[in-house]
Amino acid sequence: MRDASLNMLTLLSDHVGLTKNDAYSLMSVAADFGVTQVVDGKQGCHVRIPRDIFPRKGG
Repeated sequence: MRDASLNMLTLLSDHVGLTKNDAYSLMSVAADFGVTQVVDGKQGCHVRIPRDIFPRKGG
């Protein structure tokens, strides 16, 4: 879960332009974490934030 959080934090700061603190705050209220299990026993974690909370670009 830590890796998923750090990857989303980087995505929000590098591609959306949020500061690390703002990205962390946004994740605390809008992020949805999920844990998946693959057949061979490996586990994965993903994080999602709805796109519609961000303003549209170029429109």
